[in-house]
Amino acid sequence: MKRNSLVQLTPGWWKEQEPKGLASGKDFAKALAEYEIAQSALRKTGSDSALDASQKTLKNIEATAAKVLAEATRLAKTPPKDAKKPTHDVEEQAWTVDAFKKIGKVLDEARAQALALHRPAAGSKDDEEPDDGNALGSPDAFKLYLKASLTRLRKTPMNMALAIGKAPQDSRALLHKSSAGRALASRLAKETGIKKVAFGTAMASEDDATAIVFTLEGPKISGLKKRGELMLKAFKPLPFTRFIVMVEGQEDLSEDDDQEGAADETEEQSPSIPKAPPLPEGDNDKTARFTKRLKDLLPAITQAVQADVAGSDDARQKAADAAALLRKGNADAALELLDQAEKRLKAALAARAAGKAAPQAQQPSPQGGQAEGGFSLVNLQKSRLAWLAARKAVQEQLRKLEDTIVAELKGDPDLPDLPRDIRKLDQVLRTLDARLIDRLDDALNAKTPQERQRIHQEASGLMDGYRDYVNNDALVADLETNPFTPVAIRATVLRTLDALQKTLGSPHA
Repeated sequence: MKRNSLVQLTPGWWKEQEPKGLASGKDFAKALAEYEIAQSALRKTGSDSALDASQKTLKNIEATAAKVLAEATRLAKTPPKDAKKPTHDVEEQAWTVDAFKKIGKVLDEARAQALALHRPAAGSKDDEEPDDGNALGSPDAFKLYLKASLTRLRKTPMNMALAIGKAPQDSRALLHKSSAGRALASRLAKETGIKKVAFGTAMASEDDATAIVFTLEGPKISGLKKRGELMLKAFKPLPFTRFIVMVEGQEDLSEDDDQEGAADETEEQSPSIPKAPPLPEGDNDKTARFTKRLKDLLPAITQAVQADVAGSDDARQKAADAAALLRKGNADAALELLDQAEKRLKAALAARAAGKAAPQAQQPSPQGGQAEGGFSLVNLQKSRLAWLAARKAVQEQLRKLEDTIVAELKGDPDLPDLPRDIRKLDQVLRTLDARLIDRLDDALNAKTPQERQRIHQEASGLMDGYRDYVNNDALVADLETNPFTPVAIRATVLRTLDALQKTLGSPHA
């Protein structure tokens, strides 16, 4: 085995690295081969039996690795008897010992990966939840739990509570599909002693694979977005690096001045001012040009925002969105948006110098549309995300209700048509459909302000229809008063629609 090798759980790696003279090497090779087969089955099926098989092979690897470590330790201290016919290399055995002493972390990662690949059968009780029994203890245990939980978040929304520690590595989170966010928050506060705890629902962003969208339900915590991202940075549950906070259907872009727990921030700038993204090695000229321009522009944006120059916040948002586009690899669009940010900032500063406020990029018209020549693409993106989150929240409430009804009434001879009747719940999501998302997408892609305004009016009409449905439909009323489990479809939808129509300048704001 080579110096500074790290154990890899593949037969090919062991075939290449196995040191000469190890009697226990064959058993370890066999354990690796069995694990590879079990892992392949788990990737294909995600079944309970495949998960059990994978975990069993990992235990076998752990046992045979202990034998390898013990034998290599002995051989590292024992030179071959015949120097002309060496049975083993003492130095190589010592390197093997160093590698196998670290196998525990490799096995922990493999167990977390197996949990992430597991897809439990429909109706299984909490099988999909990673074990959080020791998740709030050591940072290593929490890191594994967080990675497994957020892997599941890519597939389905979950309730979430987040406790903000004094340092990023002290923060903790709990996620669960059925336990309420408030209950998770109570547990966090009790078990960690941390007083700053937020709760709500979380989902993976469909627009940005690196982002968690957290819809706040309880009181807001100072700097929640920044502190959530610092926690992600500390524990690295890739691909997640961004934390988007939604408050009443809108993305919360404000950050309080309280910077406790953010000791790694040394730049004197507002938390909402975008930092210039690091330039990846080997990047192209456009990326380099963007990075330099943003670095040059940031001080002026920061100064204008802090001076409360009218229109500077619009320039800040455009610069932030441009940086996000660059991180996604779209340098052309990033440069174009950065041009708009620079023009907006110059107009704002010129208006301030002339003693008058710069015209706002977005101004609601009396009819609820937008002023001629201006329409906020940022607000359209926020609105799209908010409606998507609302539909998923409703979907989760209906799923919980359906599971409860089936569990309590399945097999009841007085309800022979229960499977057919339960499908009536699907009508809610069929009515609260994705047409609004489609129209907002159309508005984002519109070629002219006039076309975008027309599409916005259509989107506003759809929102009025959704509002009328949840206020007057008999099925929704019955669901709100069902005896099985509480749901709040009407409140969820109306709260989101109020926020959307306020953001887009619609009549119901």
